[in-house]
Amino acid sequence: MTIYLTPIDLLVDEVPVVGYKIRTILKRAEENIPKNYPADAFTMSAFYSQYHKENGKYVRLIESDLDVYHKPADSIGASVQKELVKINHIRRSINYEENKEQHGDHLIDLLSENPIRYVVGTVLNSKAFDFYTFKMEEQRLSPERKFYHLSFLSKPGLMKKTERGEIVINAETFAVTYIKIIEERNKNARADRHPYPGSYTCGFINGIYEMYFEEHEGRYYPLELFKSYLHELVNNNFHTVDYTVEENFHLFYNIKSYHEVKDASEKKEFNAVSNLYGMKYSYDKSFWNSFKTKEDHFPFTDISKDLSIHKALDEQYIEAGK
Repeated sequence: MTIYLTPIDLLVDEVPVVGYKIRTILKRAEENIPKNYPADAFTMSAFYSQYHKENGKYVRLIESDLDVYHKPADSIGASVQKELVKINHIRRSINYEENKEQHGDHLIDLLSENPIRYVVGTVLNSKAFDFYTFKMEEQRLSPERKFYHLSFLSKPGLMKKTERGEIVINAETFAVTYIKIIEERNKNARADRHPYPGSYTCGFINGIYEMYFEEHEGRYYPLELFKSYLHELVNNNFHTVDYTVEENFHLFYNIKSYHEVKDASEKKEFNAVSNLYGMKYSYDKSFWNSFKTKEDHFPFTDISKDLSIHKALDEQYIEAGK
């Protein structure tokens, strides 16, 4: 996956928008976060898929049926973790990665990148507006559909990573209903590389983050989260790129499963870590055969083809759980 960015310069305060300037729209979106998004604790069920590609081949797959507990949003801008998870079912392929990278808890990382619940340091934070240029791509104010579709681009030279993306904002409620952020290594900044224990240095190339929200009884809830990033591992002895690694993380919420938490004891069933890499489990084939996954939303056929070269996936699911 390669993403190319084309820098452009647009002055925020000089871009005309019918009714409001872009900066005003963004500011209202920020100010209306407490009103538009749930403030009380709630849970929703979800489906999670994680798949890694190494040098052009898929080498790892993790899927899980889970519940997510969202803590009360009483400190919406703080960086304190606000989500807990309960893993109901899981299946993993055998890990065929050769690069031996150490992985963190990517599911928790994905949840903590929600720019609504963790607005600090994102394009939705009014304190960061001056670091970006903005453009109105489309605005529709008809009775049927009312929204603003904005694009943004980080100003040259200000960040280690250049950043661009899109934001869709409801023109009546000023709720953010969609956001997409594309990052790429800034070639003008100092190389964004860090050494790994052993023989390699990791270099970020690019990444994508997307999130969709859906209105439910007057509030907007997360519907889908996606993150993908590409990096390279450079051999410290020979200065060659030995591995190009793409990692993808996809979470689909079932908004019909929304449940407002009124009894704090419900929280006891949830954990601050997912342990998806090391959790032991018994593969429940009957559950997965009946479970309607989102395999049409990610390249399951290609993943299955690459992984099945080694061993049938059902056999891998059983072996990986032991």
